[in-house]
Amino acid sequence: MSVLPENDVEKRLYPRIAINGEAKYKLDKNAEYKNGMMINLSQNGVLICLEQELPTETRMTLLMQSDNDDEAPVEITIEIVRVVKRDNDGAHNYGCKILNIKDL
Repeated sequence: MSVLPENDVEKRLYPRIAINGEAKYKLDKNAEYKNGMMINLSQNGVLICLEQELPTETRMTLLMQSDNDDEAPVEITIEIVRVVKRDNDGAHNYGCKILNIKDL
């Protein structure tokens, strides 16, 4: 017997790991990076929080940088697949699928 109610079934294929860290993002190659937050991460998706309101199907690039100088930054190409409602401070949460990951 499941411990979850039947109407509350986990639909994700991979578990999410809480990150709650700063990430920079840009909407196209020529844009400057803006500040955002990465809330959690899985093998094929990421939840981000941005001040900017965006529609689903928006593609963007996330830049993750380590505080350690010997670790290369990572660029992640993502696409917004759902907008997550949020009740505080005018920020917007987006569920995104990962399209590509590249070390810089």
